[in-house]
Amino acid sequence: MTGGKRVFGVETGSTLDVSIVGSGYVGTTVAACLADWGHTVTAIDLDESIVDAINRGEAPIHEPGLESFVEA
Repeated sequence: MTGGKRVFGVETGSTLDVSIVGSGYVGTTVAACLADWGHTVTAIDLDESIVDAINRGEAPIHEPGLESFVEA
């Protein structure tokens, strides 16, 4: 870290490895936003159909605009 502004103990502008447990409305949306901001995100879910959908680049839930984040 280079001594920049810190938020929650993390220097702004740095990237994180993040795991999201649960890929429902909240988990999928948060994971997509964090990935769009440049973080490395691993989404975890017990429902294989949700995992398969995400791996195909499809949003497993309906949230306006989410599909474009998941397919990227």
